[in-house]
Amino acid sequence: MSLPKKNKIMILFLSPKNRWWNRILKSPRGIKQVDILAEADIAAATWHYWKLGRPIDEGFAEELFTAVGNTIKGKQYGPGEKEQLLDRVEEIRDVYFLPEPGEHLYDTARRFGMDISTAQQIIDNIIYDHWPVFPSLLYPADQTGRAQASQRLAAYGGAYRMWMRRGSEWLLCGLRVRYVLKIRRGLVIRCKLNVPIINREPNYPPYWEYDGFLRVLSNKVFWMFEKRNYSHRGDYIHFITDIGEVLEQRMTFVGTYLTTGQDTDQTIISSDVMLRRLREEEVTKMEEEMHSLASIVRGAAAHDLDRQLATLKAARRRSDLSDVAE
Repeated sequence: MSLPKKNKIMILFLSPKNRWWNRILKSPRGIKQVDILAEADIAAATWHYWKLGRPIDEGFAEELFTAVGNTIKGKQYGPGEKEQLLDRVEEIRDVYFLPEPGEHLYDTARRFGMDISTAQQIIDNIIYDHWPVFPSLLYPADQTGRAQASQRLAAYGGAYRMWMRRGSEWLLCGLRVRYVLKIRRGLVIRCKLNVPIINREPNYPPYWEYDGFLRVLSNKVFWMFEKRNYSHRGDYIHFITDIGEVLEQRMTFVGTYLTTGQDTDQTIISSDVMLRRLREEEVTKMEEEMHSLASIVRGAAAHDLDRQLATLKAARRRSDLSDVAE
C-alpha cells in the first residue's frame, strides 16, 4: 500500500511530532493527537479514512487550514509570534496544494522540525497499522478487489504436485491454493505447502507444513510461504513462476525458488521449481495424498524430471522468441 502524497503531508502536519503544535497550543509537552484534531476541527472517522488512503476533499483541506489559522488568531502569543505561526500555516497550505510532484516529503517534514527517520516512522506506523508487511500481496477489500481475487482463485485454485530441485534430487511437495481470506484491510489468496524432510529424525513427521499466499502481477505468479511451528528455526520459501500453460491437459508452471536448506547451517539455496495442477477428478485423491505425497525423488525418476524441465524451458524460449518476432 502507498498513501497518496497529500495524505502523507496532512498526516505529518497533524502529527504530535510536528513541533509547531507545541507553539500553536502553547504547550511545552504533552500534545496528543486528539487535541490536534479538535483544534483542526477533524472528526476521528475522517482522520481514520485519511490514514487508510481515502482522498482528501480539497474544500475540506481548505477548511482545515482555515480552522488552524482561526485557532492561532484566537490565542495570545508573544510579540510577532502569532504572525509567524500564521505565515507558517499559509506556507504549508501552499505546499499542500502544489501540483505533483511538488516539494519532497522530507523537505516538508523538516519544516515541522522532523528528521527523515521520524517522518518515515510516522508514515510506516500509519500504513502497517492497517496493512500487512507486504501489502502488494493483497487485493482491495472492495467490490473490484473481491472480483479480482475470485477470478484469480478460479484460475489458480486447486491442488498441485510441486517439485523443487535440490542438487541431483527433487523434493516432491503437495501444494493447495485454497480460498480467499480477509486480512486487515484487504484480501489474500491462501495457500498450503507440504515439503518432505530430507534427513528425518525418529518420531518426526515426514514433511514440514508451510502457510502462504500467492499474487499474480503482470506475467508472473509470486508465491510466499512461512513454515508453521517455526520456534526452533525460521524457515521461508519464496518462488516466482510464469503464469503457466496447459501441458498434457494440466496447467504447468516453471520458475525459481529461494529458501534455506534443511542442514544445521541453513545454507541458502536457490534452484528450479515446477508445478503441475491436478485435474478436478484428481483433487479428491490429492487431498488424501497431501499427507503422504511429500517425498524425495532420486535416480531415474529425478533424471526424468530433469528432462521434463528442460523440455518446458525450451518451449518457453521458443514461445518468447515467437512473441518477439511478431
